[in-house]
Amino acid sequence: MTLTLDLPADIVERLQRGAAEAGVPVEKYAQRVLDSGIPLAVPGAAPNATLSLLADWARQDATNDPNELAARQRDLDDLATSLNRNRLQSGGPGIISMSRTIFLDSGPLGLVTHRAGVAQADACREWLASRIAAGDEVVVAEIIYY
Repeated sequence: MTLTLDLPADIVERLQRGAAEAGVPVEKYAQRVLDSGIPLAVPGAAPNATLSLLADWARQDATNDPNELAARQRDLDDLATSLNRNRLQSGGPGIISMSRTIFLDSGPLGLVTHRAGVAQADACREWLASRIAAGDEVVVAEIIYY
């Protein structure tokens, strides 16, 4: 599809600068900018298969049963103890904690850095903020450039 736009000069200049920095034609760069600004999901549409699967797992594992929650905590504690023992026996670093490290690839990072007002990007930012507040570490590969 061909689309003709009448853009203000400052936007044209920004597109040209971005294209030059990215080493691509202005048309290709403008397509990338448009693509990143369009919501990935249509409001009211079913979530993609991965999100649906993760949601199903969360529903299946959900419980308020104190005995089950205690058993899960014991399992986690046993795992941490076993990992720490194995690390020490193998001459590795000392005691490790069970905090979570989250590796953001370019897709989620793109959502996190996306403009406000896009539902999926806003939800991703809220989720990431909650994970950081919970003490999780966030890591981004050096190769990703935004």
